[in-house]
Amino acid sequence: MSETAVEVHHQAEKLMGLGDLDRTDNAFVMYLQASSLEAKAYKLTTPEQVQSRNILAVSATALAYKGGDYGQGIQFAKFYLKELGIDKEYREQLQEFLRLMEKAMERGSQDLSGKTL
Repeated sequence: MSETAVEVHHQAEKLMGLGDLDRTDNAFVMYLQASSLEAKAYKLTTPEQVQSRNILAVSATALAYKGGDYGQGIQFAKFYLKELGIDKEYREQLQEFLRLMEKAMERGSQDLSGKTL
């Protein structure tokens, strides 16, 4: 039996919650795993599920940012910005995350996990 978008999203929510409670580097790993799950849940939705797709697109991108993987976050943001059906307010959020991550990478600063970019 294949997983549904809702089931995958619930797995991501659990990891997000654990990441929020964890004060170690494990939190970054949990956020990145949650980000991947949100991206998977997005792929399991249909174009008609506009609100779910909006939320999952921003969530996957935001969690990659929070997990410190700006490269993945940039890829997600660019992918979702090309998708049809992403509403304006969610596009604006994706554009802001894209701007923040590109700026951080241009500076050659450390990402959130402490790795030098």
